[in-house]
Amino acid sequence: MSERKISGKIVPFEDVVGAQWQEYNLADGNVLRFKCELLKILDTGKKNPAGEPAYNIQTHLIVTVFTEEQGYVRKKR
Repeated sequence: MSERKISGKIVPFEDVVGAQWQEYNLADGNVLRFKCELLKILDTGKKNPAGEPAYNIQTHLIVTVFTEEQGYVRKKR
């Protein structure tokens, strides 16, 4: 597999809200929680078809599964 180098200018950013956990109650009784953390933003200098700036982003996805056997209690919605 070849590695493609993406060039661009690093864009500093500020995390305004903080990475938020998303939580989903699964039909099998388990709970899936995940959050996506933004690590780096590159401005490619290009535009998408809508004319907006095209950014390349580097992220870290954190995924956790909780089960009732582990003592996790599902949140009521």
